[in-house]
Amino acid sequence: MALFQSAVLRKHLGQLDPAAVAAAYAVFTAHFHDADIQANIRASKEEQYQEGFLRDLFVHVLGYTLNPQKGYELTTEYKNEKGAKKADGAILVEGKALAHAFGMQARESPEAPGWSEWRGSGIHLCAVV
Repeated sequence: MALFQSAVLRKHLGQLDPAAVAAAYAVFTAHFHDADIQANIRASKEEQYQEGFLRDLFVHVLGYTLNPQKGYELTTEYKNEKGAKKADGAILVEGKALAHAFGMQARESPEAPGWSEWRGSGIHLCAVV
């Protein structure tokens, strides 16, 4: 089952600036396709790369601003509003969490060899490596 309906996905993808997507992808591949960086990520414990992952992907590639910078919309260790758990990271809109990331772990994807994935109960990102 797809996460988004095809029509919704096409609509939102059509609103993206192709040059901005290409530039972000170039930054993404320069970092996440580097063999030494991949090896270091795979060898790291979750806690060791948690803030680095948020910074590497969400700040450098996707353009979010990480706390404690002024006007931030990305933060670490966000307390879940519905329970006692803390999220590894959260995207904030007007100070409220739009998305959480729990238990981020990098591993080679068994479903798609050649891909790396970061999985958690609140996030699942994949990248070609």
